[in-house]
Amino acid sequence: MVTVLDVIKDLAIAIPTIMVGTQAITAAIHGIFKIENDNINHAISWIVAILAAIGFVAFNGLNFGFEKVWVNYLLGGICGLVVGGMSNGFYDWPHIKALFDVITEFFANIRRKITEKN
Repeated sequence: MVTVLDVIKDLAIAIPTIMVGTQAITAAIHGIFKIENDNINHAISWIVAILAAIGFVAFNGLNFGFEKVWVNYLLGGICGLVVGGMSNGFYDWPHIKALFDVITEFFANIRRKITEKN
């Protein structure tokens, strides 16, 4: 049985590894094939991130604990999408930045309320 803590530990290893690997492999492909188009480089980065995350699942480095194997691969692919977004700087996208601003403000308000009570 896989617990949430096990998944968090796995993700703490998998996400940075996939991110660095994605950037290194994408840069290598960019350098070897002299790709100048940013859209193609972004697409390569997304594909490499998804394949790396699925590879983590395939080699038991990332296990979400589901009995059906395809669900683990699906979640691994979704993890790859998120990492691909991080590698491509999705924090700069206006809607994503707005979402993070809302989350930050929410927790800042909670912290202010706790501080005022003390």
